[in-house]
Formats: sequence, C-alpha cells, structure tokens
Amino acid sequence: MGLFESKKTRRIEGESIVKVGEYALAVVSGPNKGAKLVLTGRPVVLGSARDCDLALDDDTVSARHCELAPDGDTVVLRDLGSTNGVFLEDVRVREAVVEPGARIRLGRSKLALKPHGTAEIAVLDSDRFDRLHGKSRVMRALFAKLAQCARSDAALLIEGETGSGKDLAAQAVHRSSARIDGPCVVLDCAAVAPSLVEAELFGYERGAFTGASAARIGLVEQAHRGTLIVDELGELPLELQPKLLRVLEQGEVRRLGGDAPVKVDVRFVACTNRSLQAEVKAGRFREDLFFRVSALTVRMPSLREHLEDVPGLVDELLRRAGGAQRFDELPESDRALLLAHRWPGNVRELRNVVERLITFPKGATRELIAPAVAPLAPGELQAFSEAREAAHDAFERQYVDEVLRRGSGSISEAARLAGVSRQFIQKLMRKHGLR
Repeated sequence: MGLFESKKTRRIEGESIVKVGEYALAVVSGPNKGAKLVLTGRPVVLGSARDCDLALDDDTVSARHCELAPDGDTVVLRDLGSTNGVFLEDVRVREAVVEPGARIRLGRSKLALKPHGTAEIAVLDSDRFDRLHGKSRVMRALFAKLAQCARSDAALLIEGETGSGKDLAAQAVHRSSARIDGPCVVLDCAAVAPSLVEAELFGYERGAFTGASAARIGLVEQAHRGTLIVDELGELPLELQPKLLRVLEQGEVRRLGGDAPVKVDVRFVACTNRSLQAEVKAGRFREDLFFRVSALTVRMPSLREHLEDVPGLVDELLRRAGGAQRFDELPESDRALLLAHRWPGNVRELRNVVERLITFPKGATRELIAPAVAPLAPGELQAFSEAREAAHDAFERQYVDEVLRRGSGSISEAARLAGVSRQFIQKLMRKHGLR
C-alpha cells in the first residue's frame, strides 16, 4: 500500500504505524509458470487483460477473471464474472477466504498463495480527512497518504473505480495544502467534447478561431497559485498530451492563437478510473506524460474493500441529506442488505440508495439492492453457494433491465442512475444477453 518508495519519509503528527501481513502469489503451472506477485494490502486483479495486476497469457482466463483482496489477516478471493470460473482446491467458488498454501485454478493456470512476511504502513489516527470519512484501517491508511501528498507540490495521480471518491480526495489534498488560499480549478475530460478540451485548458486569443470574439484565459491560468484537478485524465486526446506535458515541465502555457507563453504556478492533480500504464502500452497515452503526472500516486479503495465503514457512511450521508434516521435505526433486514451488497458503484451508489431511502423509506433498500428470490418448492434445497450465485445473477439482470428502462434505453443515462461506468453496464448487458 506504499505511496513513496523511500522509507525515510517523515511521519506527520497524528499518524500511527501498524503492521500488516503480506502474501506472495506464484503461478505454479500454466503459460506464465514462475510469475509472482506480492500482495501489499490492496486488492489485485488477475486476468488476461494487459492492465491486470497479474496478466496471464491463458486464453481460458477471462479479461478480468478474479480479485484477491487482503482483509485484515486473511485474503478474500472473488470471481469477477469469469467465463470458466474460479476454483479453490478444485471447488468452484464465487467468493472465499484463501488460506496460505492454498491452490487456485483459473482456466489452465494454477496459482499458490504463500506468506511473505509483514510490512509497516502509516494510518491517520482520525476517522476523517476533509470530507472523506472512514474508521477502517484501509481508509485511515488512505488519509495518511493524502496528508503526506498535501505537504508536497509534486504532481499527484489518484486512481480508483468510478464512484470511489477520487474527486473528494483531490479537493481534500488542495484544502489541506499550503495552496488552500489559491484557486482549485477542475476539468472533467469525460464531460467536455474532445474538440473543446484544448480551448478549455489553455484558453485562446481573440480571433484564434471562428467565434472567438474575445480573449479567454484557460483553466491552467485560472489555477495560478492554486491547484488544477484534471478528472478522467485517460480521456485526454493524444494530440493534446504534449501540450499538457509542456505545462508541467516548463511551468508555462500558450493560449490558442497566442505568441507569448504565460508563466503559471500550478499544482497538478489528476484522477482516472483507467490504468494509465495499460493505456501507455496500448499507445493511447504518452509514457513521458504518465511519468510526469504520477510523481505521487494514490489508489482509492473500492467500498467492497472496507464494508465495515458502511454504517458510518450511511449515518454521514443521512445527516448530509437531512434524514432523521441512523443506520442502527433501520430495519434489521435493511441493515443486513446494506452490509452484504458488493457496491459495484461504490460510495456514489450508496449515496443514491440513501437518498432514495429518505424519499421512500418503506422497502426502499430491498427494492434497490436486493435480488428477488423465488420461494423454494417443498423439499427443494440448493447448495448455499449455488443459491447465492443464482440470486446474484437474478438481481444483476433485474437491476440492469430496470435501470435501462428508467434511462429510456440510454446506456449513459443508465450508468448515471446506477452510479457506475458505462463499461460496467455494457459488461452486465453482455453477461445476461440484454440487447
């Protein structure tokens, strides 16, 4: 989970050091026999896609086959919807705790999990960092990293799934830094047409193009002596990446149609839900820009990595939305559902559920996140794992079908309503044969 390579980084006040177990994953048979990966406190994804933490050259392995997530002193193995399944000691599992020494099979590849000593990580003693909230060790470790990043002016890359709070983390770093009195300017590359990104970022002079009746300063200049947050940096057009690199390296910007460069003093923070390293390999992102924007790197944990924070987050979200209830005042069945759900849309999905709970308090939780399970016929009883998998699949199909209906068939609108990415909705549509 380390942010800095150096072990001499000075600790900040209010920080503690805790020891966490490390595990090593080794490929013992298959095309990648001999490959190893050390788990250091964050979940890792295994699959055949190039951006996986452990990429397997096995055509019987799905692109994103499974996830291994350290959870305290254990490791949890989760199938990510693979085609050929995940096997733990020759038993197919959807989710299971993996003991050291256990064998995992994905397609034709077999892997073994072994202890790999311990590591020390810093955690913040507080359960809050600006607007971020969480009592778990995962979140307090994140707060310690963000606090360290706030002390620096180096470029920062914040990675994480859609809805995990990357934007809040970026703003928290700004508000905790020496630049707090300067501007905090945000550009969402995914929300701006590619043809307009250059003018938004760098500004333009009068007459630079048709319709430019007056000069306009760009977001880079607006962020002078403050912070520029570029959300979804992976969406930045390839042809604009050298110009952004020039801003970072030379501290100056040239407006469209302008001759003289303008000096700027800007702290750069980028957010992305993509693997920029994979984008570099695919030729869609410049390697030199990647190295420049990732001087410091932080990964936002997904909500499924710290489900123990759900009660506190529900309380916080209820308070912000003006709700009168607290988590422990909800019906027991609703509390169980909230804790059992895997939250593919992360905190954003949780926020949507809480907002609807306030509006439709009776049965809202079950309607929003619980699969409808038909009663079993007399004498009929599936194995628990089979019943759970069938219920999960039924929920996914029902949920995607409903969210597409509410979005009038638009995948983008369905993704917005669900609080997940378009790619996730498309993946579920393919899985369940919906259009």
